[in-house]
Amino acid sequence: MQDALIFDFDGTIADTFTPATNILAKDFSKWGDRFRKTQTIQDLRSMNITEIVQTIPGGWWKFTYLLLKAKKKIKKMMKQGEIEPYPGIIYTLRTLHDQGHQMFIVTSNEKNVVENFLRHYNLDDIFTTIASSSLFNKGKVIAKVCQKYNLSTKNTFYIGDEIRDILASRQANLPIISVTYGYNSEEGLKRYRPQELVKKPTQLLKIFKNEGC
Repeated sequence: MQDALIFDFDGTIADTFTPATNILAKDFSKWGDRFRKTQTIQDLRSMNITEIVQTIPGGWWKFTYLLLKAKKKIKKMMKQGEIEPYPGIIYTLRTLHDQGHQMFIVTSNEKNVVENFLRHYNLDDIFTTIASSSLFNKGKVIAKVCQKYNLSTKNTFYIGDEIRDILASRQANLPIISVTYGYNSEEGLKRYRPQELVKKPTQLLKIFKNEGC
């Protein structure tokens, strides 16, 4: 059988990173000199969530506020068709699907938001299911998808852009392929030793070339 592929959504398929940083940048200037002088967006991209929270005056409360604010704005932008897929991802997803890979999405975004995005870009026919998780239970949701669809952990890969995706895949006992063009930087991802690192979506085609029967 061909490998099964489970994709993250934000920062992996949809470029929500660019608008998210623009939204948050407006708040960064309000956090005081301690933050502005010591951190940049690139610094934050190398950190996990706990490390990011420790840089923010207000801690988890402020982080939650910013997260919800960004998600609300991005949801509105998606409805208006202002969020685009990463260059090369549509071709990559279509090619992988045509090669016979069974494909899924597990995301912290809302299912209906993802469905609308996929429909807009004519990608709604290639994923077996879309499953939503909270920020911190993605590993459990990935495991449930594997169990429901009888996916072998030896032939199923999770593909995501964040450090927490690496941790979630390990919790579900799956190999992880990390993309470096999303929320976490290559430097940050390397610290957690994913099985593969790719810098652009089309490199996934080389990894899964001639896989399966």
